[in-house]
Amino acid sequence: MTLLPWITATINLGLPVVLAATGGLIGEKSGTAALYLEGTMLTSAFVAVRMGGGVSGLLCGAIAGCIATSIHHFLVTHHRVKDVIAGVGINMLALAATSFVERISPSAENVLTVPLPTGILLGI
Repeated sequence: MTLLPWITATINLGLPVVLAATGGLIGEKSGTAALYLEGTMLTSAFVAVRMGGGVSGLLCGAIAGCIATSIHHFLVTHHRVKDVIAGVGINMLALAATSFVERISPSAENVLTVPLPTGILLGI
């Protein structure tokens, strides 16, 4: 029995978490609690799958993640909301919005995976 499918699956499933953790580390170094990352990841992934995947899904998912992060930034800097409260609010909003849209119009899209060497390079 070979371990290559297990390693490939582990890297494909763990890569988004590694990239989000890297962004969270940079956010923590700047002085804000990065509790909004799960909501941003959920929003980005949902929009990317809804847009059909591929390059258009990647771009639309990145834009959706930027919008979710901008909402957090706007709340924290302009309205002086505590970053922990704003982060939990972004997570709850993302979960509620994606669940609501999925119940209205379910999708049966397949999730694309990243090849093993590309995943390792992106993680590094």
